[in-house]
Amino acid sequence: MTPESIRFNFSNFKLTWLQPVEITNPTNTGIWLRLIQFDVLLKGSTIGSGFLNESVVIQSLNKTILKVPCTIGVLDILTAIPDFIDQFSKRTVTFDLKGNINAEGFTIGVESSANLTIPNLSFLK
Repeated sequence: MTPESIRFNFSNFKLTWLQPVEITNPTNTGIWLRLIQFDVLLKGSTIGSGFLNESVVIQSLNKTILKVPCTIGVLDILTAIPDFIDQFSKRTVTFDLKGNINAEGFTIGVESSANLTIPNLSFLK
């Protein structure tokens, strides 16, 4: 799913966005989700994280979309510059997301990708 609310904060040197995560409950009872956490990877290296600590009930035989706040620090961006430059010319960077969703009594693995469109920074010239 496409990231939302992409922002680069110059005061604390972080790139942030909301990553929609679709969760399906295939059971006949509601499931309590307690925590979503995952690493943001670029070409296999962890450069950021996504974290949502919120109790949510996914109704039976239903799906919902939760928006997980994600953060990448500028120092992490700088260490990944070669990988960014490789994708930057296309104005899109593809991140892998790997982590867990903690529900009542069990854990679900998360593996997905996010395509982050690079904003036009021509105003900085």
